Amino acid sequence: MQQKYIFIMFSSTPSKMGRFIRTVTKNHYNHVSLCLDMDGVTLYSFARKYRRHPFYAGFVRESSSRFIHNNHFADIKLCAIPVTDEQHTAVKQYIRAMEGMADHFVYNHFSAISTVVNKRIKIENAYTCVEFSAKILADVGVLTSEQEQQVCLVSDLEYL
Repeated sequence: MQQKYIFIMFSSTPSKMGRFIRTVTKNHYNHVSLCLDMDGVTLYSFARKYRRHPFYAGFVRESSSRFIHNNHFADIKLCAIPVTDEQHTAVKQYIRAMEGMADHFVYNHFSAISTVVNKRIKIENAYTCVEFSAKILADVGVLTSEQEQQVCLVSDLEYL
């Protein structure tokens, strides 16, 4: 039986908003995405839906164009987390369910702003990219619920 993985991609997106987030958080990376299959390289996250509209955001299936802006490429760090078949299937089902109800989820701008003071603001069906990734990892048992609650910044998830 072949080992299954959940891939977490940390990125330093080359946009004005990305640079602003990195400046405020003093972290090299400003965005987190999940990937289940490196062959298809389909990434999932909470982010803006369109490049020109930073506040229209929510659950997204990301493309490689998110990581290129004005011929600048994002720095990325890819982490492979070994999981059981059951955990992998659970994440896949969770993401499929979210895709089917994508209009019910929004980006948690309040929580994103509150990370400046290392706080999270929970709103039902609203996540930042970090909260989304931490929630999925906690729901399938990769993180404990205590660890999930501690995750506020990209660096919190990056160094767990």
